[in-house]
Amino acid sequence: MYFMAIAAVVIMIAYLAYSIVLHRGVPTSISQTVYDMRNKWTWTAVLGIESWLIAPSFVEQTSEDTKFLAFFTIVAIGLLAVSPIWMKERNTLHNVASVVACVCSQLAIALNAPHLLYLWIPFALLMPFKACRMRWKFIAGLICTISVMAFCFNCP
Repeated sequence: MYFMAIAAVVIMIAYLAYSIVLHRGVPTSISQTVYDMRNKWTWTAVLGIESWLIAPSFVEQTSEDTKFLAFFTIVAIGLLAVSPIWMKERNTLHNVASVVACVCSQLAIALNAPHLLYLWIPFALLMPFKACRMRWKFIAGLICTISVMAFCFNCP
């Protein structure tokens, strides 16, 4: 199971590095990268594989009472993966799925491993800076991703 979580981390890091190189800097959001690429299937493959790789660890680490939050997170990531296939730009499905994925994942983490919410402290400290305010979606998405990955590894 840890191999799957490690593979998920490697794939996401590779995708984010590729998108940063493609944009010649940090994009305003992780989702922006898909609508700027010629090949929409890259995003679909990365997020689809990502949701399947983290699913067993994420569900296993949550308590019985919060497994539904892990399920909603995984389904929302799956919806994020397939949304660009038939949509040319961000739409309601994409926006709702991204909010559901972030909120449900962070609720699951807050109820099972609240110490991982300390990862949001840099977000609060960086927001006064203009460059960070312009990229708050990217930073928030990155913190959600990092906290879920850390939770999957059962960090103390």
